[in-house]
Amino acid sequence: MTSATQVSNEAVPQYAQVAVPVHLNKTFTYRLPSAMQRAARVGSRVMIQLGAKPATGYIVALSARLREGTSLVESEIKDVQELLDVEPPLTPEVLKITRWVADYYATPWGEVMRAALPAGINATVEQTVSITPAGREQLKSAQPAGKSIPPALAGGSAKLQALRLLADEGECELSAFRLRMGTLQTPKWLRDLEHEGLIERSYRTRSLPTRAKRRRAVRLVKSQSGYAGVPPASLPQTEKQAGRPRTQTEAQQRAIETLRANQNAMAIADLINAANISESVVRTLLKKGLVEEFEEEMRRDPLARAELPVTEDFKLSS
Repeated sequence: MTSATQVSNEAVPQYAQVAVPVHLNKTFTYRLPSAMQRAARVGSRVMIQLGAKPATGYIVALSARLREGTSLVESEIKDVQELLDVEPPLTPEVLKITRWVADYYATPWGEVMRAALPAGINATVEQTVSITPAGREQLKSAQPAGKSIPPALAGGSAKLQALRLLADEGECELSAFRLRMGTLQTPKWLRDLEHEGLIERSYRTRSLPTRAKRRRAVRLVKSQSGYAGVPPASLPQTEKQAGRPRTQTEAQQRAIETLRANQNAMAIADLINAANISESVVRTLLKKGLVEEFEEEMRRDPLARAELPVTEDFKLSS
């Protein structure tokens, strides 16, 4: 008789099918560590090892056991290194349409999914290097004057310099560390230090957030008597006209009046279009101190200017 616990354990996914954004039209099977088995979801991003390099992939299927008759060898299946999402960014609808696009255009599914996600959500994987406690002990033993260099650090000053750098800096991105050490390739002595347990290499994800889109804007300069270049509202119309600085052209006046009609601030591009002026007019107002320039964030809306097609109303016929 099968207990409820056994049934529950069998339902927990043990393996994940992962699509990777590389030029291969296939998915890869990875083992889920026990800590990830209940948290993994289809559509989540994971960090995996693809050959000798780390990569970000997307879970497209979960299974409790390997498919019968598979050619995969259990001992050769690699573990998922890190689960990047608790809530999957790829919904079932997105997975379905990206699969259709991949099949229609003969494109790797992983590349289509990467393109479907916002630019700021995709993460890159970078390799890091750090000193181990054993490496710190070796470094301490090499510091006092008169003491012989430990065998693990024999072979030149590069090893000592590397350990000192890592002891001071902590974890370093591998390519930046190589540049600090004056080499473009991973040197043999670095692999020796790793083999001897004095340093360790690992992987971490780095997100590339999308920066907010900004645009130039201007606003009227406010003073104690009101806004610069604008007569007080309490004056009669004839006095307002007489109180306008004679140095203001009609174009400058249109710009100021347009700003007043739009809560005293507008994007420069919008002001130029609305007031029918040139950018030189805005620069003149800036020089006179009548307006001030600032930057404002603007919402990214790719459908802001989209025009929906006219639809026809169909009536069901009997």
